[in-house]
Amino acid sequence: MSVESEAQTEVSMRTLLVRGAIGGLVAGAVFAVANMWFAASNAMPAIMPLKAMASIVQGAPAVMDGSASPVVGVLVHVVLSIAFGVGLALFIRPLHAAGHQVVAALVYGAALYVVNFLILAPLFFKAFTMVNQPFEAVAHVFYAAVALPFLLNFQRASASDARR
Repeated sequence: MSVESEAQTEVSMRTLLVRGAIGGLVAGAVFAVANMWFAASNAMPAIMPLKAMASIVQGAPAVMDGSASPVVGVLVHVVLSIAFGVGLALFIRPLHAAGHQVVAALVYGAALYVVNFLILAPLFFKAFTMVNQPFEAVAHVFYAAVALPFLLNFQRASASDARR
């Protein structure tokens, strides 16, 4: 690989990761608002999802005794949203057809739900076992669908740049 193509690959990877982070952040914000709306529409405090997210670092008892910090929940959610967006970017990177990327993104969102809520939550994050599971499954798939356009644009731009 030439020095020039290595530099292009590095820039392309950096761009991909930044777009994944931005897409994850935007999708995470939509996800958080949807969770807060869902909580409020079910006669719970809208801030409850943020407190549940805080339990990842503060522990489930913090949710139960009311000491869970919504600010900590926002910070945890931002970090995870960015990380999952970058993960999505890396997951779809080898795929070139937009249709394949869409399907892969939806599978990625479903896998996030399965790993986070059906595997990790029962073992480590008890606060997440008490949520509406069907809503969370849909919300996680929707997260990936919202993040994906940030990456589809990258793929198209990279393909057109490669043709020049």
